[in-house]
Amino acid sequence: EHTAHTGTTNDNHDSSNLRNSILNSLRTSQSSVAMQRHSSLSQEKGCAAAGDIVTMSFLGPASWFQDGVGGHKDNDFMSNLLKRTKYHLEKQTDILEIRLLEIKCLGAGERHFHAEKSATQRIYHYLLPLAWLKDGKELEKWWLEENGDFPEIESDQMIQNRTTGVESYAAFKSEPPTDSLKILRNALKKAESVSVPNRRVRRRALVQNQSQLNNQSSCRNNTSNNGQWQSSKREITKVASRKLGTVTNRERRAWHNFADPDLKGQASPNHEPIWRVLDRARICNFLKVPHENEIVAVLEFKGDDFVPQQVRRIVGTALAVNHGWLPDDIFDSATSAESFMNTVLAPSGRLYLNGIRFHFDEDGIDILQHESKPDQITNSTCRWLSKRLLLNKGTRDEKMKEKTWLHEVKTQNVPQILLQVNKATGYSSTFDTDLNTAISLPTPPAHYSQALKLLRKIVQSRTWPDTSTARSKIIRSQTNNGIEEEKTEKFGSFTVVNPKLQNGSFDLPLGNHHFPDLVEAVFNLEKMLANQVIKRANTDGSVSVETSGRISSSHCAVNFNAQFTPHIDSGRGLGQSLSMIVGLGDYNEGEIFVEGAPYQIRYQPLEFDGWRLRHWTNQYRGERFSLVFFTPET
Repeated sequence: EHTAHTGTTNDNHDSSNLRNSILNSLRTSQSSVAMQRHSSLSQEKGCAAAGDIVTMSFLGPASWFQDGVGGHKDNDFMSNLLKRTKYHLEKQTDILEIRLLEIKCLGAGERHFHAEKSATQRIYHYLLPLAWLKDGKELEKWWLEENGDFPEIESDQMIQNRTTGVESYAAFKSEPPTDSLKILRNALKKAESVSVPNRRVRRRALVQNQSQLNNQSSCRNNTSNNGQWQSSKREITKVASRKLGTVTNRERRAWHNFADPDLKGQASPNHEPIWRVLDRARICNFLKVPHENEIVAVLEFKGDDFVPQQVRRIVGTALAVNHGWLPDDIFDSATSAESFMNTVLAPSGRLYLNGIRFHFDEDGIDILQHESKPDQITNSTCRWLSKRLLLNKGTRDEKMKEKTWLHEVKTQNVPQILLQVNKATGYSSTFDTDLNTAISLPTPPAHYSQALKLLRKIVQSRTWPDTSTARSKIIRSQTNNGIEEEKTEKFGSFTVVNPKLQNGSFDLPLGNHHFPDLVEAVFNLEKMLANQVIKRANTDGSVSVETSGRISSSHCAVNFNAQFTPHIDSGRGLGQSLSMIVGLGDYNEGEIFVEGAPYQIRYQPLEFDGWRLRHWTNQYRGERFSLVFFTPET
């Protein structure tokens, strides 16, 4: 809501003409949008804001931007611009409610500032009714007894921050009747990124302190542990080295399972924008709903950036943990780059952007200074916005919708998530090449025999090539029945090129030189498959069955016992609209998942858009080869 304007100078232009067209030629940037960032970082639709920042760049004579005796507030141009901006905003009130709180012209040394790119931390609030929590009615009754004479939200006085009270309850006359708030607090704490003090421990597994473990019961019983417990299976793989005081060197976590599902491949864990830092997740305040005996807890989330729906899905998941419906280590499972699962989406209409931090610019630009922002502006804006959000959610229809939502979370969402969690945690780090002989497998079609014969020959001769560094990052590490990997046959992936389509724009890979017979066999196989009726996984989630008629591909990825984690194709794989994958060998299970839907590919080719749809390999037993045909963008 604070607006900073950047001016450039040109005294040769006629000021009157510019004055008339100034608002039509503005170029703006807004801290809550994602024009300069990845599309997966755009703010979700319907999110309100109580503290957004906008920069506006325009052309005008230097005299317009010079300080008056009293500073910019006495500058005629700035006053006029403020009035005209407010006028244009008021014309949009049939669509939006907008308040312009403050305006400042940036000086010559401040014009590097950009509301979107200069933001270092974004702060969101979610208004969570206590009634949604386990024993919520008891908590509301207890809170009202503690604060019976407290004014409602429309009063000039805001409810005091009770975060310390939530931790120790020293600010209250009595302790709450249940541990529900503590469970919620701990669940939110598990979503936070931990601080990584130095380079030596950045990749070390996070293990629970043994003394805490001895003093506490099992974490799956939702016992309080002051938010210090972390899964022993969770490892820090990425760190954001931000020199921002207390939020320096924070862990980056993959939030792909907390993103809007409509993003599909844009929310793939092998996309860097999905790896975000969540500095803080806590209960920061309580509010009393106007004219109701309803209390809401204000949940605060601070992070370097957020993917669409991330905050609401953290809230919904923490609420499920609060009720005991989901395990309290769910955030460890759901932020693993190797997992793909649903998460609980909390209702919309209760989320708003509370503020933006600009750590590197706050000392030089006074209206950005976090500690010196006038409380009367901040509090009045929060009151104004919170009141409207809560009044909108206070209708009978809205309450019924949210009550139905909470019931569906328990009866529909959670059972599905638990199956996915068990699937994710059940992925074995071992594979067994000895398939149970009691399992009956169909005989391979004859046209696969030559390619399969040559693939097995490479494995038996122990000449399978090493996997590239980039591709190995999306393949699960494996051992064979606990035997060290070095003592087992190699597994992995390499690429070969169709020599008939090689036009000199790139060199032939080593696979072509080492295995020329295999190269010929796999591309001959693709020709045969092009005339068959095969399945196609469409981007809208539907499946079609039709004759492929595909043109010969220029590349083929050759995989052996490679269990891929959720990803979209990149690098050399970028460009072709459809890939085709087919499995060979004697194995059981091993389906390919495309956006959560499993497809059996053992001698059953499948076409799909590997550059837009997330896909990965199901666990399996036996000897599993796969061929992926594609053509990179030229």
